[in-house]
Amino acid sequence: MGNKVTGEVNGQVVQAERVGTVVLHQAPDRPTALNGLPPVSGAFAGRLPDLEELAAGTGLTLVHGLGGVGKTELLLRYGHLTRFPGGKLYLDLHGYDPEHHVAPSEALSSLLWMLGVESPPGEAERAALFRTEMARRDRTLLLLDNASSTAQVRPLLVDGHRVVVSSRNTLTSLSADQLELGVLSLAEAVELVDDEEIAERCGRLPLALRIMAALIESDPDNDWAAELREARLDVLDDGDDRAVRAAFRLSYDALAPDRRRLFRLLALHPGDIDVASTAALADVPPTRARRLLADLRAAHLLERDNRFHDLVRLYALSCLEDEGVPNPDGVAALGRLAAYYPRTAAEHAEHIQNHLCDRTSLAWMDLNHETVLAMAVQEHRRGGNVVPFANAMYRYFSLRKRLAPWLRLQTLAVESARASGDRGVLAKELRRLGTVHRHARRFDEAVALGRESLRLHEEAGDRIGIGSTLVTLSATYRLMGRPDEALACCERSLRIREEIGDRYGLGITLTNLGATHLVLGNPDEAIAHYREALELQRRLGYEGSEAITLHDLGKAHHARGEPGPAVEHFLAALRIHRHRDDRFQAGVTLRDLGTVHRELGRRAEADEAYRQALVAFEEVDDRYDAHVVRELLSR
Repeated sequence: MGNKVTGEVNGQVVQAERVGTVVLHQAPDRPTALNGLPPVSGAFAGRLPDLEELAAGTGLTLVHGLGGVGKTELLLRYGHLTRFPGGKLYLDLHGYDPEHHVAPSEALSSLLWMLGVESPPGEAERAALFRTEMARRDRTLLLLDNASSTAQVRPLLVDGHRVVVSSRNTLTSLSADQLELGVLSLAEAVELVDDEEIAERCGRLPLALRIMAALIESDPDNDWAAELREARLDVLDDGDDRAVRAAFRLSYDALAPDRRRLFRLLALHPGDIDVASTAALADVPPTRARRLLADLRAAHLLERDNRFHDLVRLYALSCLEDEGVPNPDGVAALGRLAAYYPRTAAEHAEHIQNHLCDRTSLAWMDLNHETVLAMAVQEHRRGGNVVPFANAMYRYFSLRKRLAPWLRLQTLAVESARASGDRGVLAKELRRLGTVHRHARRFDEAVALGRESLRLHEEAGDRIGIGSTLVTLSATYRLMGRPDEALACCERSLRIREEIGDRYGLGITLTNLGATHLVLGNPDEAIAHYREALELQRRLGYEGSEAITLHDLGKAHHARGEPGPAVEHFLAALRIHRHRDDRFQAGVTLRDLGTVHRELGRRAEADEAYRQALVAFEEVDDRYDAHVVRELLSR
């Protein structure tokens, strides 16, 4: 007798002469993990709009942001607050941790295990089985945390379910709704640590705030703010693999070597990071600098405007220090940056002159004047020459009157000039420093500097320098209530300008001579000088000087009791000031125009002129003139 088996067989086949009782045992169900979300932490604040945005989503959403910004916590909060009939699956892909990085095949195996399904051997088979299993399930939430690339997450995506992915990168090739997570608001951050300074020194970064909240709870009497002032990253290292430094290190280690180098060097950049300055810093072409910056932004190690988060900058500096101190690459990069800024400022200064004023160059100066000052301070500390920085910025500061940075820069320039031993350069820088002190209403200092400058110019026989310094002194004497001394300076300057044929300087001197006569109570003589200056300035095309002279003509007509011509000249001056975007001089003209309107009983026009003047003075941080206008408005 023989037995024959045909067809497919699963499991073992037993052959026997006689079969008694047959007992069939059903295999037990495989365990599942359909609601195995990790618990959320107790340190959570804000994020209501972000939670609402996640709740409104239906398909695939990518949550991206800086390491430590709270992406994992947001995903888990969302998961715990929502209901899905098919369950909730969570998987940490450890995309930035090379020791624990979860490859797609391993991730699929884990997800199939959560569904209670045995995993086949290959990645393609696992992906097909996962899609098949998910297709027969009710709507399920799939949370894929810490993905480092689209390639790591794409095999895990399924249609018909809610999928939320988190990453430190923007993963632009992933077709998903984008939710960029930023730091907390100040109020939300304070809610976690109950201290505004601590919240700010933590950069309002949720990971840093969570660590500080635990430290404060463990030792509430300690001055944690003081410790943060001294060593922020060290304080925020609680020994956990999710400490702030460790979180940043994962993002840093995931960068290519040239990206890591730029990340380190950018920590040395003292101002607004742009493509041109980055190219100079890293010694790469602008096209390459643009690509590298985009990659750092994609990794959320730079913010959208290329700024560092405070704690990220500290980490970048620590990475630079790890390369060695002093760091040759960093020293060379600073040298290139120190050459770039005065050179570029000088190029823009060529377009900010008496006869023209390019708004593009002004915008560059508005954005970068503090950076130029910061680079000048660094250059001065290295024993370098600050005069090129000051010369490049003089026209801009003359226009904008940003007194605090102007005074600092010009003071450093005088120190550099003294150290150089070049008396001609020193005389010029002293005169310019005197001008800044005059605008700051430090008249005694302005006179002392002007006299020293005049002496040096006289010793060198520099008649152009003598004429310029005499005009500067005359303006200071006039503001000090010493018009006779101002007049003597103007008349001497006038003779020199005429003798050497300095037509540009002659126009400036005539305007100052008119202003001095106006203070002396001679408006007719003032108007005569103003008209002569105006004719010369228009012939030469010096619109900046023309506008100032027109304004002064308005003051002279006002002094003569002629409000009509006064308003006419003020408005003509104002048109040029606005065309040149000369906010300080526009403020001066608006202030005086408002006074004429007020005396004519035109209260509404006066108030409007005063308000516009106040805005102009506040824009250039002119506190004295802003105070004067507020007083006029209060009347």
